[in-house]
Amino acid sequence: MMSLAHSSSIASRSPPLTTSSTKRRTTAMFASALTALCLEAILLEQLDGLWRTWTADLPALLTAGIDQDAPVGLRGDQFAAVLTASVADRRVLCDLLSSQAGVLEHNVSAQVAARYKRAAVDHVIDLAALARHHVPELEDRAGQLAAAVIMSIGAVWTHARPSEAMLAAYRADPSLAAYKMDFAAGLQDMLTTLTAGAVARALGTEPVTER
Repeated sequence: MMSLAHSSSIASRSPPLTTSSTKRRTTAMFASALTALCLEAILLEQLDGLWRTWTADLPALLTAGIDQDAPVGLRGDQFAAVLTASVADRRVLCDLLSSQAGVLEHNVSAQVAARYKRAAVDHVIDLAALARHHVPELEDRAGQLAAAVIMSIGAVWTHARPSEAMLAAYRADPSLAAYKMDFAAGLQDMLTTLTAGAVARALGTEPVTER
């Protein structure tokens, strides 16, 4: 059996791990991290561009889809319906909106994050102005509604795209399939409720609950 001293002697004569292998590993890790940073910065830029295009398309769509002479409740419903229809086929926009806060904003530089956030705030302000134009009863609640609309698009998109495991569960148990969410139907229902609530709060007619 080889003695401990002999083993130590052999170990001392063995070539140590070269620093080049460590450098290669470090370089690879750095390159991987840099690639992630670049990719997510690119995706945020893409999101900004798609969001900008959507916002630019909304004035004509809202004008065509909302009867300005209708009662406020109907105009609110029409506002929600037009917004839903306008994003239903913009899959990439919805996908990126669903990932912005939870993924994309976590892996970019502060400069990229700040640039994106300023652009996003501008888009929300533009949407609020459109909401206020078509449903003036919203008054100062238009900004809150606009922000809620954007968050709702991302949230409903995520829930309307279940995992393979959940799809298998739906197939195996029909009683669960009733909970499978349709994106357009779910989003329109949510936006209709949000708009009605924002109007009610702006007009001071929201229900009073006991505390």
